[in-house]
Amino acid sequence: MSQNPFGDQQFNPYDSPQSMPKQPMRGGSQTNVLAIISLVLGIISCVAALIACCGYVTSIPGLICGGIALQKPHGRGMAIAGLIISAIGFILSIISSIIGVMFQMNR
Repeated sequence: MSQNPFGDQQFNPYDSPQSMPKQPMRGGSQTNVLAIISLVLGIISCVAALIACCGYVTSIPGLICGGIALQKPHGRGMAIAGLIISAIGFILSIISSIIGVMFQMNR
């Protein structure tokens, strides 16, 4: 009678070797999606501010998302960065709009 080399356990070729400990599944890291959105919109608003009145479309939602993201416990640094960059994009949009109006008045 041949003995099972695996003892009383049923052999499954798809199982991992028992010598390797199974690691528990890690939960997803706590990312603040609104902070990421605020940061991305802020970066886009800085570029879009070069075209008169286009930076407002992304800087205002970036400011709103950054403000909401600050109330969450995770991702505060990214939310602050998104707020600052969105504010810079908003200021650049104002300057671009003023320069655009001045050029139109000189025509």
